[in-house]
Amino acid sequence: AEIAAGRLPADREEALRRLELFSLRPSDSRWDAGIDALAAFVEAEGHASPIQGYVSPGGFRLGLWVHNVRRRRAKLDAGQVREVEAFPGWSWDPQESLWRKGIAELAAYKDRHGHVQVPRSYISASGAQLGRWLDNQRTALRARRLTAARRQALDAVDRHWFTPPAEQRWPGRW
Repeated sequence: AEIAAGRLPADREEALRRLELFSLRPSDSRWDAGIDALAAFVEAEGHASPIQGYVSPGGFRLGLWVHNVRRRRAKLDAGQVREVEAFPGWSWDPQESLWRKGIAELAAYKDRHGHVQVPRSYISASGAQLGRWLDNQRTALRARRLTAARRQALDAVDRHWFTPPAEQRWPGRW
């Protein structure tokens, strides 16, 4: 409490600073632990977006730490922002990043196949569940949850994106 209030005598503060495992700002050591855990995760996985429940092999709750970093972006200093943004695959909004990846995958599918009638079970070469992603966009449109900007992006790939493939319709059921 004295440290936080700035009432710690200078000689005591200096003595504390000399202690190797002591920090006057415990958040610094937590930040460093998070950065180290994220670096190890990126090295192993190739991206900086662990699921929220991910716990590192050393027991660090990395998924929660990343979630909190994203949530507290406005409170980070410029150095911290630069530090996390330097990781490959870092995103402040992972849902938006996934959406952008989906639209890019859809455009690539159209380039290869000439249409966007993606079977629901289709998984791209990169491992993206493109069929499920597109089905989710159709569902969002029907539920009026698809933004105008996203609809325009889908329409730009192919204006027939909303029509599901034949095997997803109701053939012979009427």
